[in-house]
Amino acid sequence: MICWFTSASPEVQAAIIGAGATFLAAAIGFTAVVWQIGRQTKATLKQNKALESLRISARVYDEISSATWDTVRASAQVVGYTERFKNQIVVQQLAAGAIPGARLSEFSAVFSTFSDAHLHLLRTIEKWRVVDLRTQVFMDALNSANHDYRETYIGYHQLAQRIMPVEFPAPDGGILLHWTAPSIEQKTELANLQQQLILASSAYSMVTHDLEIEMQNALVGSVFNRGSVPKRRPMDPALKVITLDDHKDLSRYFNSEETAWGREKSASEQRVQNEGVR
Repeated sequence: MICWFTSASPEVQAAIIGAGATFLAAAIGFTAVVWQIGRQTKATLKQNKALESLRISARVYDEISSATWDTVRASAQVVGYTERFKNQIVVQQLAAGAIPGARLSEFSAVFSTFSDAHLHLLRTIEKWRVVDLRTQVFMDALNSANHDYRETYIGYHQLAQRIMPVEFPAPDGGILLHWTAPSIEQKTELANLQQQLILASSAYSMVTHDLEIEMQNALVGSVFNRGSVPKRRPMDPALKVITLDDHKDLSRYFNSEETAWGREKSASEQRVQNEGVR
């Protein structure tokens, strides 16, 4: 092949060299175009992935934030009902014959609404836990706070069962009301139980507040580039601030014997284990 090329006339050699150069230039140009297209495709895919990630983050934040505020509103209704009942007792003292408007069935329904909101919040966090596995700490914290809240509600409910007006169906199809004004001791006990309920509600709301802050910073904070939302700083250092950074230590705490929920959970797991052995 080389011998043939060297024996060819200068005109033929020039033509061959020109054709080869043209082919080489075309090959290089084609390769550059393919490389550029590949580079643009990767950049487009990366951009689309970033946009989709942002869209999902916004959706997760919206769902968790909405579920969080549902629990806050429902909890406020529970505390508000006890406050109205307290005020109705005061009115009864001032106006003889006045009967409080509170009813145990209504109070139970109000707390049931809170319980439903609590479960919905847990399901929402669980639904999106793959986004950040550390959010398990908020499920632990919420379950612990809800346990204490429920226990204080039960104590208040048991007393309210004895002193809230009771409705009975009348023979004529109407309603008969039975109510005896509470004693001084009962009113004192009711006030103490209401205060415990308020504290339990507040403790639950602190967890939801921490959740709201962490979700803002983790999911949508980078969009605005204006720094992070400050974390809660309680005056009492004994109060836990729930953060994703401390998720291991906090989850360990809530699942330990240091919390009522942790103790109850441990006892329940032990019972199941013992039944399995049998």
